Amino acid sequence: MILDRSTLSTISSKWSAGMFESPWANLIGQWCVDYVRQYETPPGALIQSIFTAWADKGGKDEATVDMISRFLDGLSREHGEDEINSEYVVDLASRHFNKVKIRSLIDLARDDLDAGDVDAAANEIMGFGRVELGAGACVDIFQDKAAIQTAFEESSEGIVKYDGPLGEFLNPMLIRDALVSFLAPPKAGKTFLLLDLAFRAAIQRKRVAFFEVGDMSQNQIIKRFMARIARHPILPQLARRPTSMKRDEDGLMTVKHAEKYFDTGLNWKSAWEAAQAVQTKQIRSAASYLKLCVEPNSSITVKGIETTLKNWERDGWVPDVVVIDYADILAPPPGVRDGREQIIMTWRHLRALSQTLHCLVVTATQSDAEGMNTGTLGMRNFSGSMLKLAEASGVIDINQTPREKEMDLIRLNSIVARENENTPSRCVHVAGCRPIADLCLLSSW
Repeated sequence: MILDRSTLSTISSKWSAGMFESPWANLIGQWCVDYVRQYETPPGALIQSIFTAWADKGGKDEATVDMISRFLDGLSREHGEDEINSEYVVDLASRHFNKVKIRSLIDLARDDLDAGDVDAAANEIMGFGRVELGAGACVDIFQDKAAIQTAFEESSEGIVKYDGPLGEFLNPMLIRDALVSFLAPPKAGKTFLLLDLAFRAAIQRKRVAFFEVGDMSQNQIIKRFMARIARHPILPQLARRPTSMKRDEDGLMTVKHAEKYFDTGLNWKSAWEAAQAVQTKQIRSAASYLKLCVEPNSSITVKGIETTLKNWERDGWVPDVVVIDYADILAPPPGVRDGREQIIMTWRHLRALSQTLHCLVVTATQSDAEGMNTGTLGMRNFSGSMLKLAEASGVIDINQTPREKEMDLIRLNSIVARENENTPSRCVHVAGCRPIADLCLLSSW
């Protein structure tokens, strides 16, 4: 409420006295609501001035003054430049306000019962009304100014950002509340792209939860992450880094490379030093921005992932991005035996996960057998049930011919893209270097 306009405007539309449990929290909340109603912006750092003016008037309880002072000092240290997930915060606020209201109702009804007034207790219970905020709340489309303003102020930019043509292609799909999937044949680079996206999100100070659900072991995926972080191959080998891209006389994309031979593989000390350098120089924070959870093949469901995330939430860690490698090897929902129905329900649960946490969920799925011999994948190359494509807000095909594979070049096209105007026939060419686990070094249309 102090820092985020969207959060504050939504709460202020339903604000009433006593919505928090403590008097000092209600006081700060009222300051925020009064401020946004007058200036249409949250108080931010000015909350300290509001507090000082209030405290200087005198006659205040010293314990309350001290409590507010320490609380505001703690906030200034805790909150940096990280983006606030306002929709998720509003959902939390709704649950908290209703919890406080229900406790107050129980106390009032108990007092009436203790006084022998059963009718009054019944009236208290019958008159209860929920605080309607966040998910599931109804909006008056003609009168809810805060909801309309929030809708139009929602950023259309991705919360994970790539540069160049690849950014033009991907960024509009990488938004909150979205479910995005890469579609490709086996060994086409799905894990590389998921890992790259997770790494980029983390260094852009987005909290990332990466679930490896059976395609690779913990040691394997950690090594691949470290190769990406250190920009050094796991084993001694030649690495060809792309330096330029252009079309030849036949209209085919050609990539030029600079070659470097690594005569030693990456060791754990160098990997650790590289990770620490990224933490201090790129992320510039001691906070946790990339959590890895590795599960055996077909051993965890989407609900199991949600349980893990809720456990992390209790420690104050809520993801902006959830990456799952990959959807096809998740365990099916319990009680669902039909294979096609299992696929549909898994993808519906993935979509619900993105909506419940107001985060970006990114995963991958295998194409059908024909996809291995198809130059550019299309709507017909899904595997399992086509309805899983209906649940995704973006489906990105990974395409590669034998010629392109020799150059470490892939083509990405989108067959489902709710947030941009890309067509399946339009591809962005992306060149990388697999030995250092980076497939996205250069891009071109």
